Amino acid sequence: MEIKRMFDGDLPKAEPRYKFNNPDFSRLAEDFGAVGVRIEDPSEIGAAIKKAMTVNKPVVIEVLTDPEVFIPNYI
Repeated sequence: MEIKRMFDGDLPKAEPRYKFNNPDFSRLAEDFGAVGVRIEDPSEIGAAIKKAMTVNKPVVIEVLTDPEVFIPNYI
């Protein structure tokens, strides 16, 4: 019965015990000798890719997203 209630959404949601924040991946990339680019606005993506194509070393492009935005499942 508990499993059915869980799948029906009748049970309260548990709060996580720990909350972790993501590191600044673009800064980590720079710390390791790569180029790090952090994108906060979708309009910056094109320039970041162009920059990545011109440098002669590894590049990490970090794209920040809104976790509240629903992404439909196309699979």
